[in-house]
Amino acid sequence: MRVIEGFARLAEAPQRPQRTRVTLDIDAELLRFWLLPRLTQTLIDDFDVSLELRARADRPRLLPGETDIAITWGALDYSGFKRQPFLQPNVIAVASPSCTARSVADLGETILLHDQGDQWWRRMFAAAKLPYPEKNTALGFSRCDFPVDAAVQGLGAAVSDDVIAARYLETGKLKRLKGPTLTSQDYFLMTRRNGLPKEARPFMEWLKAQL
Repeated sequence: MRVIEGFARLAEAPQRPQRTRVTLDIDAELLRFWLLPRLTQTLIDDFDVSLELRARADRPRLLPGETDIAITWGALDYSGFKRQPFLQPNVIAVASPSCTARSVADLGETILLHDQGDQWWRRMFAAAKLPYPEKNTALGFSRCDFPVDAAVQGLGAAVSDDVIAARYLETGKLKRLKGPTLTSQDYFLMTRRNGLPKEARPFMEWLKAQL
């Protein structure tokens, strides 16, 4: 009898409404280096929604139907979404504080770290009006976050956008080498044309405030 009464009381107790799910589609490197360091447990709770963060290594051809917000690299158009400029990264040369080089000009025999080809290093040297050091050892990776990590470990110098490298520069794990600043494609904020649920607006406003 007591068991029955207990279940009856549970049934009568007010139930907290289920939180609205908000799905953010975001570049994996931006999630790791820019978004996650800014989140706290208190913030996540204050948003009062269930966040679904979906990271991707490459720009998607289509955004999944359940996506509410997306942050994309490059000015791409997606059906059902509108975009606005979000972050404007610049490409710079960085290295560990242990690296003896102070500028692009004196990299000497420093290992050049890069992702998917050395085009950014070639552009960096060209902008500095310097010949490309063909004899330098190069270490290539398939993703743009790995050269940054390798630079932190002191394996060489890397080219990185200042959004991805910002935290390491702020904490002193990386230093910026004197040299040109190159422009890169912007990150864009994508939102559904038919609008966001009102419960998702605090999270959206917080994202914009981080700029």
